[in-house]
Amino acid sequence: MDFHVEIEGLHPDAGSLKWFIDDVEETDAQDMLAWSKEFETGVYEIKMEVVYANNTTATITGTLKVEVFWIKMKNIMH
Repeated sequence: MDFHVEIEGLHPDAGSLKWFIDDVEETDAQDMLAWSKEFETGVYEIKMEVVYANNTTATITGTLKVEVFWIKMKNIMH
């Protein structure tokens, strides 16, 4: 799964953009505007915390549902 965000006015200090999955910080994705992660089938809460240059903050949350569909095919020759 690829994540990408466009933010204007992000604070220049480290830690101004943080990503969380099920309330656990994705430290490898800190301050990254684009990153990827593999997910197992399930439902996940995704949260992004932003500190802007004027020191205001924003928290954006969403739900990610990952489903894997299997297709079983049978090859029958007549």
